[in-house]
Amino acid sequence: MSGGTREALYQARGLLERGHDVTVFAPPNALAREYEPDLPWSALPPGLGQWKKSLEAAMNPARPCIIHAYHNKGIKFISALGLYWRLKGLPMVCLGHRGVVYPPRNPLPYLSPGIRAFTTNSAACAAILRKMCLGLKPVRIIYNAIPDE
Repeated sequence: MSGGTREALYQARGLLERGHDVTVFAPPNALAREYEPDLPWSALPPGLGQWKKSLEAAMNPARPCIIHAYHNKGIKFISALGLYWRLKGLPMVCLGHRGVVYPPRNPLPYLSPGIRAFTTNSAACAAILRKMCLGLKPVRIIYNAIPDE
């Protein structure tokens, strides 16, 4: 239940309230499921090799789709998968989220053309990504917030 997890849940709830189709992927035993049990959850398979099939099963290839990865493992995965979908011409956009102020050990996924943009939760995180990505990708700040209710 990190700040990034809460932010992802708040965004999912907000998108649902605005009429968007949303699927939230997480491991079956994720604490986040207990925090927001009414969200449309889907079990993230334990093996990375099964993630592509699960994600594609939740998508409608005739409609635009946004995949927003909040975990470093997810960013690594969608950096390759997003490139695959982009080369196939599918209407999908992959975004990454970074909420820590130190550069990742492996910058290659962050430079992949499979990820179109990044979100961060602070100006400090955004500065790190902008510096690391050499200005090649948009970086937007979405500050952590607590819903009014």
